[in-house]
Parts: sequence; C-alpha cells; structure tokens
Amino acid sequence: MTTTPSAIPSFSCCYTTPLGEAIDIRAMRSTDEKALLNLHRRIPPDDSRHLRDDVTSSDLVTRRATDMDYDRVLPLLAFVGDTIVADATLHRDRDGAHRPVG
Repeated sequence: MTTTPSAIPSFSCCYTTPLGEAIDIRAMRSTDEKALLNLHRRIPPDDSRHLRDDVTSSDLVTRRATDMDYDRVLPLLAFVGDTIVADATLHRDRDGAHRPVG
C-alpha cells in the first residue's frame, strides 16, 4: 500500500535566550539528516547509554529523516545558526487520550 506523505508543517518560531542568543525551532525536514547525525554524535557516551536507540547510527537517522509521517509524529529541531542544538518529537495518539500524558 502506497501512502502520500503528509506536508511539512509550516510551524516555526524563534526564541531569544536571556543572553540574547537566537534559537529557531521548526519541524524536521529530510534535508536535516546530516545535521541531526552531527547533533547525536556530540552526545557524551555516558548520556547516550540512557537512550532507547543508538542515535549515532547513520542508518537510524536516515530512516527517521526519510520515513516521516507528520500526522503521526512531529519531529522538532532547535537551531542556533545552522547547527542543531536539540531535537524532540510530539506523538499523536489517534485513539484519543486515555490518561494524562506529558
């Protein structure tokens, strides 16, 4: 079954830190693959061992960058200039909320 990929959300915002540094937040695009891999490879080994997946795997990051379904999961990236400094995902429960979730 072939599905039509959902459109990239136009969501974006800019946050200015108390020190005046601009942080741009927007939905991930497939072209962000290399920068996302660079972010993950900067994670100290002691911190990355707490993650569920090996985020330093180029295969995993390629899969995440090419198999996006924005109607199911919205990947968000935070940039300082052209460098990704954080990533997060918002997951949509198609069955509706059954319990409080944060």
